[in-house]
Amino acid sequence: MRAIIKDEVYLTMREEITAANLEGKTPTEMAAYYFEKGYSPEEVKEIMQKRKIIFPTIADVMNEFMGKKGMSVETISDMSDINPSTIYRIMSKSRNPSRNAVIRIASALALNIQETQVLLKSGNCSLLSASRDRDLIIMEGIAQERDYESINEALKEKSMPDLNIRV
Repeated sequence: MRAIIKDEVYLTMREEITAANLEGKTPTEMAAYYFEKGYSPEEVKEIMQKRKIIFPTIADVMNEFMGKKGMSVETISDMSDINPSTIYRIMSKSRNPSRNAVIRIASALALNIQETQVLLKSGNCSLLSASRDRDLIIMEGIAQERDYESINEALKEKSMPDLNIRV
């Protein structure tokens, strides 16, 4: 059950107490926390706005995860089969990434589903949804920590567009 608190942000009392523990966390970690709790992208955005937290850009999110995992653009490029210059352009905001490219980058970074959702949101891409068969296959691959080529194989087996196609 959600309760309205004075600034009109919808949180349960327990989650509000937990939210207080998010101080010192990065915006990416905060967004991942709320996605993990089942909040929709619109609710996460509202919470972040009410708390005057700027939602991270894709460059912010990628840099954070790359730093935590000790990965370079070149490593991500090799693992995602995306040209390094394309990744640099995505990170410099001179190129809008496709949803598939973001999923491939998330796979290279070995992100979990919640972290992948944050990366997709920061790249202005639609989030993975359990209501879409293709997304369920992708989510299963992420949950099982498969690389993007394995996820592609699973998509091809079901006659679905793979992650190499720009959508």
